[in-house]
Amino acid sequence: MGQNAVKLYRLVYIPTRPLGASFGDLMSQPMQYGGLGFSTITTSAIFLAAIVGFMSLRQEGDELTDVDIDGKSATATERGGLATAEEEV
Repeated sequence: MGQNAVKLYRLVYIPTRPLGASFGDLMSQPMQYGGLGFSTITTSAIFLAAIVGFMSLRQEGDELTDVDIDGKSATATERGGLATAEEEV
């Protein structure tokens, strides 16, 4: 990627966090207050189903790629498993 991971995270997180919260509020507020009238549990179930559905669209065999400190990309399988806390320091 060549970009700072923290900057990319903030670039995505900062705008999407308030949007997600606002959409959740819209879904769970009663209709008399301009919401859709779903309960909190129903709203949570809808979001959970959306997340599971989105994750299931990922193709079989696709792996997330880590970028090591030296800039080389490697999948967890190629490195022999997930990174430990000592490796990340």
